[in-house]
Amino acid sequence: VANCNPATNLATTATATSNGGGSGSLGPDNMNDGYPEASCSAQGWHWITAGSSSGTAYAQLEWTTARTVGRIVIDTAACTVAGCGVLAGRTVAGGTIQWWNGTSWVTAGTVSAKTTDWTFTFPSPVSTTRVRVYGLHAASCGYATNPIVYEFQAFGC
Repeated sequence: VANCNPATNLATTATATSNGGGSGSLGPDNMNDGYPEASCSAQGWHWITAGSSSGTAYAQLEWTTARTVGRIVIDTAACTVAGCGVLAGRTVAGGTIQWWNGTSWVTAGTVSAKTTDWTFTFPSPVSTTRVRVYGLHAASCGYATNPIVYEFQAFGC
């Protein structure tokens, strides 16, 4: 990607949504506020209504104009570590990574069996107004339901 800065988190300029879960101080706007897990005591997180198997749960970022996205990062609770008032095991284990082509969702790949933070790199960067993790599900460790997202980040490369 021409002039791409891999350190610029595009998610902070997006609107974050999910299928439901935490609201208010635990709402989806915590997923892209620029405060990772290390800052959770100051800003919080968002929990998403999901179980330990793939369903219709999702976390999404949407911009008003197209952005070039090459990778996403999910900063989530770890399977074995509790902190910031979050039970161990409220981990986003994976889902289907999709981007919006203007008329429909396109699947870029899948992620599964994660037990801590994870990154997904698109096969090639995409120009889009939306990215999401669909079929988002919790790891089958610890709490194994209603996983936590501290940050849903997106980068151009």
